[in-house]
Amino acid sequence: MTGCSAILGAADGPIYQDFATATPTDSGPSVPDPTPAPDEPGDPDTPDSPTRADGGSPSPAPVVHERAVISAVWVGYDDDEGGRSLHVTPEPWVRDDGMLAFDVTAAELEALYPAAGTASMRNQLLCHMIGARDKATWNLEPWRPDVGLQAVLEARCNPR
Repeated sequence: MTGCSAILGAADGPIYQDFATATPTDSGPSVPDPTPAPDEPGDPDTPDSPTRADGGSPSPAPVVHERAVISAVWVGYDDDEGGRSLHVTPEPWVRDDGMLAFDVTAAELEALYPAAGTASMRNQLLCHMIGARDKATWNLEPWRPDVGLQAVLEARCNPR
């Protein structure tokens, strides 16, 4: 991960801002680059200036994300394997953005489905973010026992 992230408040809900270098595959609209145009005099002490006094690179333009989850749907019934499963498809930025992405995703899922707010579900989510981030969907099951994060990681996100 390069850069950092922040949660910004907005009248219609939170906005997630990723200060990592923007690429064409990033989701969310790009915010205009605040760097002065080449014909404008820049302040060398401003972090967004192309010529920083400390010799560092200019700060990348932020990318704004309006959500963390593309979809989250319950699949199965109480008699399948052990119960139903919440299939979560995260936004691409969530897969690589560390603990802020976890906090934002967990909060968004819990707002949609309160059952997603249990310690077991949160540990399964974090496990997927750590060890299965490239999996198309992250399957979280509320019926799995709360055994702590270490045991969830050892069980490859599926504790029994």
